[in-house]
Amino acid sequence: MKKISIVILLIITLQSFAQKATNDCQPFVTGEFVLKGDPDILIIRSENFQVEWDKKQMTTSWYKIKWLNNCTYTSTMIKTDNPSEAIMKGMPVIVEILETTKDGYKYKISIPEFQVEDFGFIEQVNK
Repeated sequence: MKKISIVILLIITLQSFAQKATNDCQPFVTGEFVLKGDPDILIIRSENFQVEWDKKQMTTSWYKIKWLNNCTYTSTMIKTDNPSEAIMKGMPVIVEILETTKDGYKYKISIPEFQVEDFGFIEQVNK
């Protein structure tokens, strides 16, 4: 009986952590963001679209956003004026929000077409 109680307590604890992580992503669905360590790239995201403006290179890229769940979305470039990024046009990128803080989130991007993964941190600008 004691083992069953411990297992039930463990399941409840794990569920509460999983729910907390899912709920923490909501503040980052829309807003203005910058890449940590590179404030020259401004990201403005609505629920269905995202614009990335590179202040240093003076280029802009537009993306269609499709949320797969509370913390994962695909980002597909629909237009860019940056020739070095044009290869990404029409290619879906999977973005997973891994951890959240009050200031932003740690993410993982996956580009299945190139079998590439990368990690980073996004900071929210206007809270």
